[in-house]
Amino acid sequence: MTPVKPIAAAAMVILVASGLLAGCASQKRTVGSERMIAGGPAPGWTVHPRQGDMQGAKAFVGLSMNEASDAQARTGALDNARTQIVDSMGVLVSRRLNQLIAATGTPSSVIVPQVASADLRKLVSEGDVSTWADDWYIQKWERTTPYGVEHYYKAYVLVHVPAGAASSVLSTSTAGAIKALPESETRTALERALEGVDEMGEDDW
Repeated sequence: MTPVKPIAAAAMVILVASGLLAGCASQKRTVGSERMIAGGPAPGWTVHPRQGDMQGAKAFVGLSMNEASDAQARTGALDNARTQIVDSMGVLVSRRLNQLIAATGTPSSVIVPQVASADLRKLVSEGDVSTWADDWYIQKWERTTPYGVEHYYKAYVLVHVPAGAASSVLSTSTAGAIKALPESETRTALERALEGVDEMGEDDW
């Protein structure tokens, strides 16, 4: 066997070391860089909610913040969807109250919007939103920090709110806003006007 000359051996060592260093450099990530490591391509409903999946239901997509766990991300997505639902129903309540005010000639300042908003938050519970959840999409991300690699989760939830549930919440919230007024002819007039209002139809939701 032909012995390896010292110079050739040294050259081989340098080449191997260079290769190892190059490999390490290629694996090193820039601080602040992120990449998704689980979840796959986002489904279409995360951008365009499926309205037609449930007849008479309105679709909402809740999105979480970056959370430390899957469970926290799911909770955040549901809370975000709940806020959207409450805001949407708040528009309906405000519209109905304005109709009643116009019908009875009541000054618009008599209704305090905050009362209806607080009532809606109670009427649309976390449990309700969880029950209406129809689909989930979860992402797991990896972020490089000065202290190492950390992971976080993002969750999307598709929520379908039935028109019947929305109608019930609308009626209860509107009645509650009127009942919060001091006893007066104005309150009585609004309550009577509310009795003659038709139930909300699916087209209104």
